[in-house]
Amino acid sequence: MDDWFIILGILFYFLFIMYAANHVDLGVWPAGTVRLFLYSLSAFLFLIGPFGMQAITISLQSGNEELRQMIDPLQVGLVSILAIACATFTANLIRAEEVRTWLAQRVKGYNPESTVHLTAVLLVLVVLCLNLFQFVLSGGLDGVAQALEESNTVSFSSVFETVLFVAAAFLGVGYAIRRTMPDTLQRLGLRLPIRQDVLSGAILGISLYLLSIVYTLIWAQLVDPQTFAEQTRAAQQLSNQMETIPLIILVAGGAAVGEEVFMRGALQPVFGIWLTSAFFALLHSQYLLTPTIIFIFVIGFAFGQIRWRISTTAAIFAHFVYNIAPFVLLIVLGGTP
Repeated sequence: MDDWFIILGILFYFLFIMYAANHVDLGVWPAGTVRLFLYSLSAFLFLIGPFGMQAITISLQSGNEELRQMIDPLQVGLVSILAIACATFTANLIRAEEVRTWLAQRVKGYNPESTVHLTAVLLVLVVLCLNLFQFVLSGGLDGVAQALEESNTVSFSSVFETVLFVAAAFLGVGYAIRRTMPDTLQRLGLRLPIRQDVLSGAILGISLYLLSIVYTLIWAQLVDPQTFAEQTRAAQQLSNQMETIPLIILVAGGAAVGEEVFMRGALQPVFGIWLTSAFFALLHSQYLLTPTIIFIFVIGFAFGQIRWRISTTAAIFAHFVYNIAPFVLLIVLGGTP
């Protein structure tokens, strides 16, 4: 329970910074109001480095063989260096206008004068580094798989993540602060589903699932069976928890709505399709350090394309169909979900 209070406290802190940034862009609050909070995010990123180095030292000096096997010094060291590099970059981004201008020249959707966009960069890098740091400290793929084996809260986690992603997206684009509801929906690319959204989403979702089958078959032929089993263990454990049809719909639908509204709706217009797809792939820790991470990037890119060409609503349908397709196929073939 204490861990949840800490997590909720951090999340509310992040949401407050987004709230404050929107008020700065609106012109209601002075820019200096949020600057200290942004520097705190850079400091948080920097602290990951020393924590990582300390974890390496403890594991190497520990007589606990399980701990030494769980923590890979190279992986932890690389993530620690990445976090320090991100901290340095974000501190300069906050401090110097020329750095923000430099970023705007390379990321076309980024506005160097927007405090909301500046906040988005920092929060994305914090979330990314935290996800990678947790991954390497928990033992990599084996740690993720073990955590999924021991977890019985997949439905709660799905609902929580969906609410968090949607809330962050709406707050980030300034709903009820800088934008009305119609303006917010237009900015996020959302609308009531029309035939084009449903059909295009269904076609893309099915196509991506069929492509994933081919990709997996090729991958399985390129590695030995033991390696393939180890690399797919975490993803398999997640699938094993989908025991009922309502749970399948809840998890598949929750991931589709939450991730698409946040990634494709809120982030993609700022960071572009390539960076957003990379962020999307790296957040899927059950696929990190496996060939599947490349395909997850391709999936994210495809969802990004349908968001640009049609709508975020269509991307939600595509994501949902892709998520639920293997379970539908299992039921059709006479298996049980």
